[in-house]
Amino acid sequence: MKKSNKTKGFTLLELLLVVGIAAILIVAGITTYNLVTRGNQVNEAVRLVNTLVDQTRRLYSSQNTYGAASNNIEVALYNAGSVPSRYLGGAGVITSPFSSAATAVAVTGHATAGQFTVSMAMPPNLVPEVVGAFNPAQSADIVSVAYCGATAVTGNIDPATVATACGSSTTIPTTANMTVVFR
Repeated sequence: MKKSNKTKGFTLLELLLVVGIAAILIVAGITTYNLVTRGNQVNEAVRLVNTLVDQTRRLYSSQNTYGAASNNIEVALYNAGSVPSRYLGGAGVITSPFSSAATAVAVTGHATAGQFTVSMAMPPNLVPEVVGAFNPAQSADIVSVAYCGATAVTGNIDPATVATACGSSTTIPTTANMTVVFR
C-alpha cells in the first residue's frame, strides 16, 4: 500500500482570507465603538444642560429674575443640592462630561431680566450635535445659542455652519465654546 504525500493544513490563501475578515471585523468594531462613545458624550452633555435648566427654573420659580448679568447661579445650584453628584467639582464648581476644569460649566444670570445663560466647554467636534439639541427655532424657551466664537443665533441653526466654525478638534478648550440663553 502506497502512502499519500499530501499534508494536512491551511493554504496561504486560506490564512490570508481569515486574517482579512478578522481585520474588517476589528475595524468595524472600533468604528462602532467610537460612534457609540461619541453619541453617549453628546447625550450626556445635553442631559446635563437640560438638568441645569430645570433646576435653575425650579430654584428661581418664585422670582421674576435670575439675578443681574453674570450673577453666578451655579453656586446657588450647587449649594441647593440641585446638581447631579457626578458633576460636583467642589466649592460650587460644576464639572462637565468632558472636563473637570472650573470653566467647564457656568450658569449665570443674563442682562435681560427673566433670562439665564448656560455655558459649557466641550470638544469642538461635538459642538454641532450638542448645539443642535438647543435650536432657538424649535423652542420658545431658548433665546439664542452661541458657539465657537460665532455670534449668537436666534433662528434656525445650520449644522454645517456650526461644524465649519468649530472644526474637528477633540481638544477641550479652556473657555466655553457653547452658550445657550434660556427664558
